Amino acid sequence: MTSRSAHFEAARLAFEGGDYNGSLNHLQRLLAGENVDEPAAALLGRTLLQIGLKRDAAEFFEIAAGLDEAMAFRNHRDAALAYFEAKDSDKALLNAMKGLRLKGDAYDLVFIIVTLLRPSRDALVDQLKYKLAESDDIKHLDLALDLIDVDRHDPRSLALLRKVRRHRLHDPAIRNSVLTLASEFCDYEVFEEEEQRLPLKEWMSADLLAHETPHDNLRWCGDEASNLLARNSDTIVLGANKSTAARRSRPHKWKKKIRIGYLSGDLFPTHATMRLFSDVLRQHDKENFEITLFCHTPPRLISTPEIQAARATWGEIVDLNRLNDTECVKAVRNRGIDIMVDLKGHTANSRITLLNKGLAPVQVTWLGFPGSVAHVDLDYVIGDATVLPDSSKPFYHEKFCRLPESYQPNDPLTRALPPAAKRADLDLPEDAFVFASFNSPGKISRRTAALWARVLNETPGSVLWFMCHSAATEMNIRRYFDAAGISQDRLVTATAARYEEHIARLQAADVGLDTFPCNGHTTTSDKLWAGLPVLTVKGSNFASRVSESLLRAIGLPELVADSDDQYVALAVDLWRNRERVAGLREKLIANRFVAPLFDSERFCRHLESAYGMMADRARAGQAPDHFDVPAMPGRSAPFLARG
Repeated sequence: MTSRSAHFEAARLAFEGGDYNGSLNHLQRLLAGENVDEPAAALLGRTLLQIGLKRDAAEFFEIAAGLDEAMAFRNHRDAALAYFEAKDSDKALLNAMKGLRLKGDAYDLVFIIVTLLRPSRDALVDQLKYKLAESDDIKHLDLALDLIDVDRHDPRSLALLRKVRRHRLHDPAIRNSVLTLASEFCDYEVFEEEEQRLPLKEWMSADLLAHETPHDNLRWCGDEASNLLARNSDTIVLGANKSTAARRSRPHKWKKKIRIGYLSGDLFPTHATMRLFSDVLRQHDKENFEITLFCHTPPRLISTPEIQAARATWGEIVDLNRLNDTECVKAVRNRGIDIMVDLKGHTANSRITLLNKGLAPVQVTWLGFPGSVAHVDLDYVIGDATVLPDSSKPFYHEKFCRLPESYQPNDPLTRALPPAAKRADLDLPEDAFVFASFNSPGKISRRTAALWARVLNETPGSVLWFMCHSAATEMNIRRYFDAAGISQDRLVTATAARYEEHIARLQAADVGLDTFPCNGHTTTSDKLWAGLPVLTVKGSNFASRVSESLLRAIGLPELVADSDDQYVALAVDLWRNRERVAGLREKLIANRFVAPLFDSERFCRHLESAYGMMADRARAGQAPDHFDVPAMPGRSAPFLARG
């Protein structure tokens, strides 16, 4: 053994024995006066690192990387890590980039690059953030989670959250995020996994529910008491509604006309809210009501001349986009609004917290959120006797204003009514019985999927036609039905379509199937408008009673089942009796322009009666109280000649 080899071997043994000073002594002798080779330079780097000389260690790793191509990745990696620890960002980034070119899944190098480039918002960060999410290191996963604006339509987001969940089993916020995205992708295996960790009955604990958004909670939870505990929303400020007494006692000058304000960020014609509500705005009695829309709709959504022309028919619009809360309050109060109606509730991009600052003598929630808008200063919630039965009163701080037919308005003028699409153009079998659901996949709960599987198993040859937004969602749904014994050729998927095309294709189905516990809302009224009968089950909270409300308003209460078993039996009966289905379709078409559901003028008169009753109490200094709006006489002739 040469003197050089002896010194290297002695240095190696000393290093492995934890004698780093001894290792350094032998390496210094070895390197004195001679050219360094890769093994010696790398060992010297590791030794210096153990002694705490990080920058010196990094320099020798960098030298070693240039001495042996076969070992270049390891040494660039070690150099990058050491420079990063020594806070030499430039050299750390340089070596990390060189190392990553040699090995694309070096997650510690990705971590360094992303960390260092993040402040400059370098485009490379966006390219690498999902690569970082492939790691199993919680430090890497945390950074990826911080960088990724969790996309509810990107399955990589769910994969990342599930990894983080395994590291943070006791973090309720992560757990909730996992379950929320699992709902979006209909990944029922995630729910089964979570049930193994925690029994389903314990999911209702206040500590867990507090991390859910109110809107997400409604998609799986039909319990009204539990719905109130979901508080993860910017729209919730605990104790904020304590301003009620001060608001009601503030001096207010009433006029002959009742001044109504509507607050929303969804004031554009293609939004579901405005497909329902726009004709009510046009129908308002201008002699007795003054209408102002307070709009925080993103400007990009209302920029075209066509949209602006449609909005011009709705009433005066006040743009709140550039106003802070104080300026918004001033804008509302300056107009002397008598009744402020919020149309968003606890949903995304809501500004309902403005109501906690006291915008009007009477404050109301309606249409945007199917439940109590807890922790907001409100006097009334507008509903009907189906969605707001007396049994629900203990779960609302708002008083009930119940309209006589349905809480949901519908626009019969601008809603498309095209001829039916052909099954051949929709990849639907010509002779099969087609069950359809175009509800959001996030509403296809495990309960819903199980009911649909029962229906399909009891109706041989039928097909299920359902909406799907992603390949991952379709794969999960198909896997579920395959396990339930349903052949793949009985499942047909659909994607988003232009509204007119959507109404045309709905007419190609035989029967619509609802979702539980969160029903179709606008999607159900779209089906009924298209002449497609919809089956539902009696619900236990507002969100699960919507389809029943709509079916009653169109004159088809017989399609409301009392139980899950009856729902399946009713579906099977319709499959067996196509003549009955044809009769239901004929009834829907006959009722379209006679029954209350699509009668926007009748709806508007009932709504105005409600506003009058609210205003009368407030003018008299009386506190809000529950009331029912009396129904006008029914129509004996069509309210509209169309179609």
